Parts: sequence; structure tokens; C-alpha cells
Amino acid sequence: MAITILTKDIMSEVRYPFRTPNPADTVTTIIDDMAAAEIAIDSPAVNSEVTELSTGGIFFNSNTLPCLHIKLRETKTKALKKFGCIIIPREFGNLVYLVKYEYLEGGWFSSKEEQLKQIKSKLDTMDKWMEYSFIQTLGDYIYVEMLRKYDPNFDGNLKAYQSFFTIE
Repeated sequence: MAITILTKDIMSEVRYPFRTPNPADTVTTIIDDMAAAEIAIDSPAVNSEVTELSTGGIFFNSNTLPCLHIKLRETKTKALKKFGCIIIPREFGNLVYLVKYEYLEGGWFSSKEEQLKQIKSKLDTMDKWMEYSFIQTLGDYIYVEMLRKYDPNFDGNLKAYQSFFTIE
């Protein structure tokens, strides 16, 4: 079953476009590589899985995209169970976009900033703080490794893109 993340749950988004000779084949290959990354990072602490993300349509004509979903498996901080990362390859025109979302589920009655402040207030030990920071860093690591593999000009392009794209 596809996971659903509401746009109001998104804390940050990073997107990076690159050109390939065949975008559809590249997306398929990235998904295969994400499956390999899933096996490499899945552990007693980290729950990673290649699954589908529901991208629209609540009852009928629901659209889904394959993604790598990274969350904490077991944590003593209940609020961190709602925190995670999604990496999605998406063909758009003649480009492939690699997109990374960090999200925090819930928050019907408070802003993301308030929820994050509340979570950080509960991170009273180094172990808890490391769980929070490591899950973010793990998503960043997989994202950058994929970009380096699929865009040979990644290091040079990143500097140029930072001038034009909002990278959070």
C-alpha cells in the first residue's frame, strides 16, 4: 500500500534536475539502485524501504511514484516516529529530477516550526539527538550518492544551481 504524506507535513524539499539520454530508463535504474541502498542502510535502528508514494487523488485515479522511504525503526522518542525522509526520481520533460523531502506527520493544530521545537525539547540525551540528526544525514547521504552517480557534473552544477534554486 502506498504511503501518503500531505504537503503540509513537508519540512524541507531539495530537488536537482539532470539530463540523461533516456530519462525513463534512468528513473528505472535509480529505483533499482534505491532498492540496493535500502538493503545497505536497513538496520535495527533504521527502517528503509522502496515503496510507493501517493501523489494525488484521494478516492479515484490515485497516482503513485516509487520512492525510498527512510524512518527510524525503534526510538524512545515517540515524536520521532512521525519524522522521515523520502527520495523520489521523477521524469519531467527531457530531464530527471531527484527530489528529497523531509517530513513530519501530523500537526493539524500547530505549525511545523512549533512541532519541531516541541520535538527538539524532548531530545534531552545525546542518543536521542543523534537519532534525530542521523536520520536526516542518512537521507542526505543517499541523495548525494545518487546524484554523484547519475550526474557526472554534479559538483560543478551544484554551485551554479545554488544561485538559482532554493535549496533548504
